[in-house]
Amino acid sequence: MSKKQSSNRRGTQQLFYTEAFKQKIVNEVLSGKLNKRQASLIYGIKGNATILYWINQSQG
Repeated sequence: MSKKQSSNRRGTQQLFYTEAFKQKIVNEVLSGKLNKRQASLIYGIKGNATILYWINQSQG
């Protein structure tokens, strides 16, 4: 399964990340292996708050 799937609507591309990919990133950030900025650069995650949002979702 790929890390992300794309959908193109009205000329803009919207990315949908798989749950497994999101959990991998959250685990790496929470364990201290990477910080949010490093993870976004390494994995090509767009948006400054995306990883923070995933962390908040994972913690309930």
